[in-house]
Amino acid sequence: MSHTWILGEFDQVALEAKRYSSVRSWRRSQAAQAAGAMTVATTPPFFLALPATMAASAFALRKLAHAGWGVGVLLGATVDPLADFLTILELWLGTPRRVATTAIVSAAPAAAFVAQLDHESVGGIAVRETLPKLLRTAADRVLGADLDTWLPVAAGGAAFLAVRSFSVRAEEFYAGRA
Repeated sequence: MSHTWILGEFDQVALEAKRYSSVRSWRRSQAAQAAGAMTVATTPPFFLALPATMAASAFALRKLAHAGWGVGVLLGATVDPLADFLTILELWLGTPRRVATTAIVSAAPAAAFVAQLDHESVGGIAVRETLPKLLRTAADRVLGADLDTWLPVAAGGAAFLAVRSFSVRAEEFYAGRA
């Protein structure tokens, strides 16, 4: 499987990034897109939250790559899409490259598995009925708040901050290469 299936096409991202006047505006744009997707994905109806959140997580991963690549383009650096993404991910996470690579490779099968769940299968019933009840009960007890209220805000905020902080690492990485 090609990394472009998960991360997107570098050439398209480079063209889009060149339309921005600054790294800051590019960073804000990519972070806002990830935040919007995650906020919508975690908004009720709750039985759709797991598959929607997995799809939004894959989109957020793509936005990490796009944010990083765009920073490189805007700084005038030569970008090697997959190698640079993995290096920046390693710097951002503080983990060895093999862990970062495993995370990317693992994302695709997990998303495909959830997409294939039949609504009436055991897995489909668990996703549709049991899992939401368990998560809602746990959240209500731990937080003392309604899950439907805080989850979309927290998830969107987390996605925004993740993409923003990743692009800051990308800027540090590419600053030495431009």
